[in-house]
Amino acid sequence: MKTRFLFIIVLVSLAIWSAPLHAKDIYVFKPRIYVFKNSDFREFKADSAAFTKTGESAPHWLILTSPTTLRFDRLTLDLTREKFAWSDATLADKKFSLLTAPTVVTNIGQKATLWVGSPTQYFEKLPDGSFHLQELPKDSPASPHCTITLLARPDDTATGSLAVTFAADIAATGAREKIPGVDLDVGKPILAVFKDELKFTAPCDAWTALLCQSPGGSDYSLLLLLKVSQQEAPAAPAGQKLVPAPRPAPPADAQQR
Repeated sequence: MKTRFLFIIVLVSLAIWSAPLHAKDIYVFKPRIYVFKNSDFREFKADSAAFTKTGESAPHWLILTSPTTLRFDRLTLDLTREKFAWSDATLADKKFSLLTAPTVVTNIGQKATLWVGSPTQYFEKLPDGSFHLQELPKDSPASPHCTITLLARPDDTATGSLAVTFAADIAATGAREKIPGVDLDVGKPILAVFKDELKFTAPCDAWTALLCQSPGGSDYSLLLLLKVSQQEAPAAPAGQKLVPAPRPAPPADAQQR
């Protein structure tokens, strides 16, 4: 059964540029964020030769650089510099939920923030013994949500690579409140919250995989495929600065995040 931890809002937050852009000032992030249920797979394997160091301890994350292969039982994911491919696209679509796949453009030193959330339904038992279906809105702090923040800078220690800072704030459904007399897990969700930040070196213009298994002890895991590249900024007319168009104001709750 396809994972039901679906997110339907994407918020990209970028600072306004206050200085003229120069060559190689532009960073292009191509994240592909998936979530899957651990119980859908018996075994997970990865090419250990592709593991990269995170600098500081990051025991919750596996970071693999291309070329590499990830195996989820019989399903495999092959990463090369140019592309990634599932061995069975139909099976992958059933087992992995693609949360978001935007292309985000930032200036050097800017953070890109992706926020995704999902409405959640649950049953509530009323005093008369009947049951009422409730729904938490997607922007409720009690609903499952995920915030990913990315920052890239030139890496002076590795030619052709970028120093990437990655921060995650994840709240997944870890359990459900028990309803007296009901065996099914249909009560109000109990969120498993997980926050982490790590730094790693990513090859420029190549796919990197980041896997977070069971954040907060939940039954869900997060798979992030990321490609970061540099582009030359377009030339600005003399005496002018390139400033991005204002973005629409996000929902009030999202702004607070």
